[in-house]
Amino acid sequence: MNGQPLVFVVAGGKVLVNGNSTVVQANVDTSNGVVHVVDTVLIPNAQVTELAAKAAKWNAKNLRQVAAPLPNLLQLAQSVPQLSTLVAAVTAAGLGSVLAGPGPLTVFAPSNQAFAKLPADFLNYLLQPANKAALIDIITYHVVPGNYSSGDLHDHEDIKTAEGKNVTIFKDQRGQIFVNFARVIAPNNEASNGVAHIIDEVLLPGF
Repeated sequence: MNGQPLVFVVAGGKVLVNGNSTVVQANVDTSNGVVHVVDTVLIPNAQVTELAAKAAKWNAKNLRQVAAPLPNLLQLAQSVPQLSTLVAAVTAAGLGSVLAGPGPLTVFAPSNQAFAKLPADFLNYLLQPANKAALIDIITYHVVPGNYSSGDLHDHEDIKTAEGKNVTIFKDQRGQIFVNFARVIAPNNEASNGVAHIIDEVLLPGF
């Protein structure tokens, strides 16, 4: 709106704006648009136009690197350190092929801290081979057929999970999203076969 262009360079999974500002939180949906949080104040200057031309040439030259394919949902979870417990649970449940499949799927992904809130004995119980059926029920309760970004989720909306029961979506006045009683702490992690929203509680069917 200032009249000067902004220069975007996408590389290594990061988005740079004007060469020195990094997008640290993307796709914060609002009722009238979207916000991308950056770590540096953007200052208009006469060099931006020249920088834009250089960035356009760089992007054209490195198009294959910039347009690298997205990982699937399993690969995405494996690449996020705070989802390592979820990956272990998915593996124990034998559901890796589901998260790596064609989809589209939406995954409400509990963080390691979310799993840590469960009683240790209960988590150990779920990871035992004899209790695989119970673990499958819990993991599939976090998976919804279809691709639902945060903007597609509506307050007091019931969504049927792959487990068969519904989860209920809530949105507060600030746009914060909750799934049942779990808070979405990192929404819109895109994958080639869907999207993952990281949550701070483990969802339990029937609770």
